[in-house]
Amino acid sequence: MLTHVLIVAQNATTDAMTRRHLRQQGCRVHAQEPPQAVDWTRHHLPDLIVWTGSDRGQPHGFRDFRLDPATWNIPIVHLVEPFDSGEGLRVEADIRLVHPSEDDFVTAIHQVVSARDQRLEEGVLAELRLSLHSDLDELEQLCSLMSDWFGLCGLKAHQNHQMTLALREMTANAIEWGHRYERERRVEVCTWLESDRVCVLVRDSGPGFDRADLPHAARHGDSFSHLDIRAAGNLREGGFGILMARGFVDYLCYNDKGNEGLLVKFLPQFAHLSEAS
Repeated sequence: MLTHVLIVAQNATTDAMTRRHLRQQGCRVHAQEPPQAVDWTRHHLPDLIVWTGSDRGQPHGFRDFRLDPATWNIPIVHLVEPFDSGEGLRVEADIRLVHPSEDDFVTAIHQVVSARDQRLEEGVLAELRLSLHSDLDELEQLCSLMSDWFGLCGLKAHQNHQMTLALREMTANAIEWGHRYERERRVEVCTWLESDRVCVLVRDSGPGFDRADLPHAARHGDSFSHLDIRAAGNLREGGFGILMARGFVDYLCYNDKGNEGLLVKFLPQFAHLSEAS
């Protein structure tokens, strides 16, 4: 049951309505301005955060909440303004709502809390969701942020480097082949920590690909013949991304369509599980 809720208020009207809805649910409500919200949350650990208005005053969205083990499992409901899509790389809230009705707001609260509880029951210790434009500068920002996350999850420095390189290759493929560098199309990244592994799912909105029909890409046992095909098709040099990523992680797989790729890296104390598989 929710008893302790923090409102991060940037819109007085939305703030007043949100307070009323929460108090009707029996919640104790506290309010903070964005600059103080993170430190306040670390000290008081509310059951829920409701952020009203744009997240543009919060660098990288909700990064500071999600990259702190003390706060990374506190659900966040983001009440956004219409047409506020955010800018650049964004650490996502658990749910984004635009002018919800009271019923929709209450339903969303129960959904995000239930989803968090279910993840914990299933052994997911923490989850981080991000999105970025199909932009190579934002890709570098993503890799820097994710390297911090991988360190918090317990990967050693060399494992962290390998996982970050694999993530870069997968996301670069999504930007280039899935979205054809159409910047406004966002790539979604979801990463989570389990007791023995770190997982990353990269998703684009493109048509996908047939993994059995990639003549322009390197493959196991034949790393170079694809280069002639790329040259004949006036493609840039490369085509090693998937092969490299597969070598850096313990598991790499795609969905049937080919627009979702999953990376799995075992934590150091469980590395033998990969060797035995």
